[in-house]
Amino acid sequence: MLKVILISTFLILITACSVLKRNKPELYNGNAEGTGNEIVTTLSTRNLSINNFYIQRADVEIKRDGEKNKFVTSWKYQLPGKSLISIRTRTGIEIARIFITRDTILVNDRINRILYFGRPDYLRKDYGLIPEFLPVILGDYIKGAGRFEENIGCNEGKAIINTAVKGIKTEYIVSCRNGKLIETDLYNEINKKQIQMRYFDFVKRTEGIMATKIFIKYYEMNAEISIKINKIEYPWEGKINFIPGKGYEERRLD
Repeated sequence: MLKVILISTFLILITACSVLKRNKPELYNGNAEGTGNEIVTTLSTRNLSINNFYIQRADVEIKRDGEKNKFVTSWKYQLPGKSLISIRTRTGIEIARIFITRDTILVNDRINRILYFGRPDYLRKDYGLIPEFLPVILGDYIKGAGRFEENIGCNEGKAIINTAVKGIKTEYIVSCRNGKLIETDLYNEINKKQIQMRYFDFVKRTEGIMATKIFIKYYEMNAEISIKINKIEYPWEGKINFIPGKGYEERRLD
């Protein structure tokens, strides 16, 4: 159960919006063509994670090894990278509450009354992920250590940026029409594609541009994930507070 919860959390739970606070948003079809530097600058300024946000409800479906699981989730994000994620059944029963920072992971397993604790190294070892990648699931651009060429430009409406974030090879495919990612691919140490994230149907808001549909394929887990977020508060002015389960058994994630 924990593995399903963590796959749900780190690969799918956090993504775009189909119903925002504003009624009937229009699909966005802008234009963001330019040089390599201009494209990257546009991506960075349109990241959702430059502000706090609160995704109040997202419906998630996971298909894996012929089985299908559906969850409801919420996600509170507070700068500079603190997250609190709640996972519930479709009837409203909370399965888990997960707290993530750049150096800490805490998971309240509500069903088995277990508090899991560990460091982000656990995510990388078992899932090929790091906390810095969570905003990528939203379609945000995370700058890596790799160098991109100054003359990167648009070809047939797309631009490709190859880089590495914390040693993880990353390929971004950018729409030159709206200056947002339309696909992110993560590769393992033997250059094999590990995770593919695709973003669809963008909506423009005063605060930014958001994808309304996301599809994620996790090759090593043979999992496919689709997300539909129904309500988001952006920007959000609240605070995150994680309360460990009282009387829970403690187990280290390693």
